Amino acid sequence: MRNDDLELISSYKKTKDTALVAQLMEKYSPQILAFALRSLKNQDDVKDFAHDVYVKLCDKLLSEEIDNFKSWLSRFMKNLFYDKKRKEKVHRNHLERLIQDDSYTIDKALFMNMDKNLIHAAIAKLADREKECIKTLYLEGKNYKEMMAETGWTFNQIKGVRERATRKLRDLLSAEFNETK
Repeated sequence: MRNDDLELISSYKKTKDTALVAQLMEKYSPQILAFALRSLKNQDDVKDFAHDVYVKLCDKLLSEEIDNFKSWLSRFMKNLFYDKKRKEKVHRNHLERLIQDDSYTIDKALFMNMDKNLIHAAIAKLADREKECIKTLYLEGKNYKEMMAETGWTFNQIKGVRERATRKLRDLLSAEFNETK
């Protein structure tokens, strides 16, 4: 049993054939599912976790030296689970701060001490969604929570549009600034 696992891993390292990893996953699926069901409550989360194990396993097996795959897999899943929970906590804290704190707008300084005509000209060059996002967050002074209620957009949609729009504005305004010097 143990030699079969090590042979599959060795073959995978040589060929990078993910079907070999799928064989390992199939063999250890009861262990993987038992861990996921014990640690996660939602059936969709269990499926996502099993998929994450497969994807990360494909990368990790290429670089790791493994003597006992079963015990290594157990440690690997625990680390993957704790890492996932840590990232969720950071994201949740960031989201709560953005939703609750009216003044927490990262790029507010972009609009400070600049000619309003230059700013409005640069905003006019943005796509419609980007204009709406910038005007709502910065010119009207609304926060993410208010914008989500007003537009029906999700937090991630607003964040993505805001980041894209402020990046474009930085480029446009730095070009304008450099031309006026």
